[in-house]
Amino acid sequence: LDKLTVRFNRDLSEEVVAGMPLGWTPFEIEPVVKGDWVWGGRDRVEFHPEAPLPVGNRFAAKATEQFVVRVGEALRGKRQFAFETSPLRVKRCVYLGRYGKEVRLEFSFNGEVEPKALEAGLSVWDSLAGVQAGKVKALGTGPNRRQVVAVSEPPGRGLRVTLPAGFAGVAGPSGLRDAFEDAFTLKPAFAALRAWTPWRRGT
Repeated sequence: LDKLTVRFNRDLSEEVVAGMPLGWTPFEIEPVVKGDWVWGGRDRVEFHPEAPLPVGNRFAAKATEQFVVRVGEALRGKRQFAFETSPLRVKRCVYLGRYGKEVRLEFSFNGEVEPKALEAGLSVWDSLAGVQAGKVKALGTGPNRRQVVAVSEPPGRGLRVTLPAGFAGVAGPSGLRDAFEDAFTLKPAFAALRAWTPWRRGT
């Protein structure tokens, strides 16, 4: 989210230019966000945050009492608005390959995720047998948009991973809008099949 726009039912001023600093605070935002209020037009104001708002978060904008001083009358009707940023989303899930007796997967999200939360929320299944696969372990050490997990000793050649709807990241409570699911065909571990030397009669 790069800006918040509030439109009114009539013009607030005749002498404004879009982008001009407002010079006062029409609404207070909670949780507190640093930024500037500017004119978006005669009948609207815009809030431009200093930095993009974190994904998966909910905010409230509440009208201040400065309308009386700045506009000449109090704001009537609805005085508080709720809005939220984009929910958490899995951008991709990649099969990294086998490492000894485990396979590794890398998840990329649009917001930071705790490794332990991912470990607890992730379900891994043998996609052919329909049973749960091996134990899941997150390898990350802290919040990050990219997390790698290891699945120990998966029993089959097919792997299905799922995350439930509502799974949330670090920034806020708005988690996955829909359940996430992906499937992979596991390659056999890299190994030599046999070894031999050239054979010729008489040697």
